[in-house]
Amino acid sequence: IFDSQMILDFLDEQVGPDRALTPAGGVERRRVLQRVAMGLGIAEKVVALNIETKRRSSVTIDPAIVGRFQSQISSALRWLEAIGPDPWLAGPAMTQADVTAATMLTHLVNRQPQLFPEGTYPKLAAFRERAEALPIFRDSPFMEG
Repeated sequence: IFDSQMILDFLDEQVGPDRALTPAGGVERRRVLQRVAMGLGIAEKVVALNIETKRRSSVTIDPAIVGRFQSQISSALRWLEAIGPDPWLAGPAMTQADVTAATMLTHLVNRQPQLFPEGTYPKLAAFRERAEALPIFRDSPFMEG
C-alpha cells in the first residue's frame, strides 16, 4: 500500500467500525472522504507552492503558478471555513477528515503563514487550536525539515 488514503482505509478496516476514523459506507463516508480529499488537496498545493517559492532560483519562479497555487489554497480554505466544524468537520465525532484538516492547517501555518492570516478563517483557526491541544496531536508535533 503506497498512498496515504489507502493506508488509512486499510487501518480503519483492521481496527473495525467502532474505532475506524472513516465510516464504512453511506452518506457519512462520502462526507468524510470529501473533506479528507479537500484537506489532502490543500496540503499538496502547499507542498507545490513551497517547491516553487523556496527551492527554485528566484529567477525561475513563475508568478502565475505561485498565484494559481495561492488562489487554489485560499478557495479551498474558504470552502472549509464555510462548512465549519460543528464540532468536527463531518459531524459530532472526530473523523479522518479532522485529522487530515488539522494536520494540513498546521503544515500551512508553518510553511505559508501568509495564506492563513489571523482573523480570516476564525472557525478553522479555532478548530486547529482545539485539535492541536489534544494529547494525540501534542504527542506528534510539527517538525521542521
